[in-house]
Amino acid sequence: MAFKNTSGTIIIDATLTDIGRRRLAKGSFAVSKFALGDDEIDYELYSATEDGVDGYEPLLTGSTLLEAYGNPLKGLQYGLVSYDISSATLTREQEDYDDDHAWIQYLPILKLNQKVDIAANTGFSGIDGDNAYYLSVNSETTQKLNTIFLTGSFKFLRTNDTDKAKVVIESGIDVIPVKAVVPPDTGESMRNTYETRKELLVSKYLLDQHFFVFADNRFIERALGINRKSIFRNFPDGHAEINFESLTDSVPISFQNQFQHYASYLIAGVNNYMSDFESSSSPLPSEAYSSLTGPKGTVTAMNFAVSGQLRDSSTGTRDFRYNKFGKTDQLLFDGTNKFDYIDTTVEVLGATSNARVLIPLRLIRYAGT
Repeated sequence: MAFKNTSGTIIIDATLTDIGRRRLAKGSFAVSKFALGDDEIDYELYSATEDGVDGYEPLLTGSTLLEAYGNPLKGLQYGLVSYDISSATLTREQEDYDDDHAWIQYLPILKLNQKVDIAANTGFSGIDGDNAYYLSVNSETTQKLNTIFLTGSFKFLRTNDTDKAKVVIESGIDVIPVKAVVPPDTGESMRNTYETRKELLVSKYLLDQHFFVFADNRFIERALGINRKSIFRNFPDGHAEINFESLTDSVPISFQNQFQHYASYLIAGVNNYMSDFESSSSPLPSEAYSSLTGPKGTVTAMNFAVSGQLRDSSTGTRDFRYNKFGKTDQLLFDGTNKFDYIDTTVEVLGATSNARVLIPLRLIRYAGT
């Protein structure tokens, strides 16, 4: 359902789901709860430096409404969320100053990390706009890519591999936070330390300890997730301890998602202890390992297992899905070696923050010369 207030008149566009239509026909239809969302709004239109009334505000308030959709999983993809923050986390002075603040200053985001050695990289074909993670579907393709490139320079994924390159994702704050005092704000920047992590994320219950992964089951048969014993931290002397252990299988779960043909998986996250330790040097200590500018929350890593028929070697039968959903016999890296590939997208959702990030995947198969 969608509604819009236009010149004092509220326009309502309501589309019932199949269940809703059945209950309406039986006379038992009743609204018991609802959710709100803002899928239509492009917040990049907002500008903190210009006047809203004559600048960005008309663009935001005049956004075109999306058509109401009958599928309950697709009708509202970006619902508004609330966070239950216990008053026990507030000081008495803060509670007396303004209960409405709820004292959540920043919400975490999910961000891909390509800085650490174990992280796979994107964009090796030389094609403009190529930002995909390459996923080799068989050992023949892996050997061919390592022959074309200097071994180790092309950090690509390998199907069902638990130890080599992984997709690394961080959850945390991607701005340098400003210290809030009561009252008012001083504008003083906060260091990325264990204390600011505790203040802005841990005490607000904003750590993503788990992540939902949504992958197209026409191409991906399993997701592989991080081990709880994994470690991601640095030290004041500059060195870091990064050990994601061996990934473990994650089987599909019953959690519904809004994507057709997509299966859902649940993988773990571990504490992200990358810190700047009160340092003001440039670059900051955490920049060598973390993609986040501000306090870090958690981190996860993952890989994927490609569906069996897509793994056939160049001497086997090419699966029909390469023709139907992808491209075949493409000269991606040089003028000799041909590859088949299928592009797909994996979505990752923070179970606590509800933050999302997309992983563009290119399933690649060596096809011959």
